[in-house]
Amino acid sequence: MKKALFIMTGLCILAIVVMPAQAFSMKSLSIHVAQNGDAQVSVRTRPL
Repeated sequence: MKKALFIMTGLCILAIVVMPAQAFSMKSLSIHVAQNGDAQVSVRTRPL
């Protein structure tokens, strides 16, 4: 019983760690900063 609980806990932790990494996979990130300090950020994501 403890072994099954340990395996299930490990799988849940693995899912929590892996899922955000897949959700935020970026193809490119561009940051443009103007002379006055204004910034523009462009993010392009990979298709899932």
